[in-house]
Amino acid sequence: MKQKGIWLLAAELALSCILVGCECGPTVRERLKLLEVGMTKVQVRKIMGRPYEVATYSDSEWLVYQTDSETEFVGYGGMIDKPENEWLTPLLLCDGKLVGTDKNYWENKYKYRVLRYPLRY
Repeated sequence: MKQKGIWLLAAELALSCILVGCECGPTVRERLKLLEVGMTKVQVRKIMGRPYEVATYSDSEWLVYQTDSETEFVGYGGMIDKPENEWLTPLLLCDGKLVGTDKNYWENKYKYRVLRYPLRY
C-alpha cells in the first residue's frame, strides 16, 4: 500500500512538472506584441521561433504561427475543430521586411506555395 502511494506521488509530481513546463516563457501571443513593422525575417524568427507553416508568392512571404488551440471544448467532454483563421496568425513579409498580419491570407492561400513544418514539442 505504501509503495502504491509513492508511485502515485511520483506520477503527480511528473505531471506537475510537465504542466508547469508548458507555461514557461512568453506565449506566442505575447511575443507577437514584441514585433515591429520593418523588422527583418531573421529578427522575426528570433522573437517568434519556428513557424507552423511558411507560404511564398512573388516577393511576399508569410510566416504562419499557431496562436491558439486548434480545438474548442463544447458541452460536457465535447470538442470541435476551429477554422484555421481562428488559431493561426499569418505574418506578412515583403522584400524580407515585416509588413504586419495579413487577414487576406486565408482567401488567397490557394495561390501560395505552402511549406508546413511539423510541430516540435
